[in-house]
Amino acid sequence: MPIIATDAISGSIYVVAASADEAQLGAVDFLSGNQTEHVFGNKKDAIEFLRDPFRPHLQGERVYVVTLDIRADPTE
Repeated sequence: MPIIATDAISGSIYVVAASADEAQLGAVDFLSGNQTEHVFGNKKDAIEFLRDPFRPHLQGERVYVVTLDIRADPTE
């Protein structure tokens, strides 16, 4: 599902990483507005990047799905 941004952010991003901790750091980096080549808006692009034979690979790399549901507290 694509990311939808209004007064909230919801959707999924796909991070190519060697561990869940690295995927978390990549997602936070992406959400902070930093450019990263390991974060994608759809699964197809992430898998193509993962399988690219012309880039260096890390051992144990895989695609992690990071689901986002960020919104303001309605009681505030």
